[in-house]
Amino acid sequence: MQLEKINLSNAEIGCTADQVIQSIFPLIRDGLVIQNGKAEITAVNPAAERLLGLAAADLTGQLLTAIARAGKLIHEDGSEFSREELSALDTSRTGTPLRGVVLGIYRPNGTQVWLALDSQPLIAQGAASPYAVATILRDISGHKRMEQAVAERERAFRSLAEYSPDFIVRYDRDGRHLYL
Repeated sequence: MQLEKINLSNAEIGCTADQVIQSIFPLIRDGLVIQNGKAEITAVNPAAERLLGLAAADLTGQLLTAIARAGKLIHEDGSEFSREELSALDTSRTGTPLRGVVLGIYRPNGTQVWLALDSQPLIAQGAASPYAVATILRDISGHKRMEQAVAERERAFRSLAEYSPDFIVRYDRDGRHLYL
């Protein structure tokens, strides 16, 4: 999809680009974090504050990787992210966009949230490195709880079937054995 470039002067729209951004930020339901080329957080929306459990004032000027190190960041299997893995997530340094990176984070209050992270470097034409990075944080905690509940039911069913004194056979619609 190609977006047309809109060139409007401040006089034509009656406000600055910063005012436009600040009026749009609260409308975005997912967390949005903007970092400058040095990886310092320059802006966050209210959803990012809620997801990370930190106020905008505590986030602004900080490195996202430093904030991640302050809390506990985990993979889906429960193992912690290593320092090298956190570095690989630094889009401002690598210039590589991230899509659908799933991670769990323990917020300062001790609660855990599961996030899907997407980041996009913003690179000026002809430049080699990003001047900024936009990162979207999507709360997938409900989805992760549902996955866990399904896995627990499957374990319970398997345990029941494996330790039952009765013979249990399951067939599909075509009469093929699915479970014996």
